[in-house]
This record gives sequence, structure tokens and C-alpha cells, in this order.
Amino acid sequence: MGKSIAFINWHSVAHTITRIQHNTYLLYDHWHKVKELPE
Repeated sequence: MGKSIAFINWHSVAHTITRIQHNTYLLYDHWHKVKELPE
């Protein structure tokens, strides 16, 4: 039982990290495109 709880927590942490990385990439990509717009 302890193992299954640890697995669920790890899965939740991994999912959160993936989502944060994805959001960070989207923000960086958007900022990069805005930066490259001609004045």
C-alpha cells in the first residue's frame, strides 16, 4: 500500500513538472516571437 501511494505521488509530481516545463516553453516561445517583431 505504501508503494502505491508513493507511485501516485510520483506520478502527480512528474505530471506537474511536465506541465510547468510545457508552460515555460510556451511563454519563452511567445516572448521570443514578440522580441523578433520589427519595430
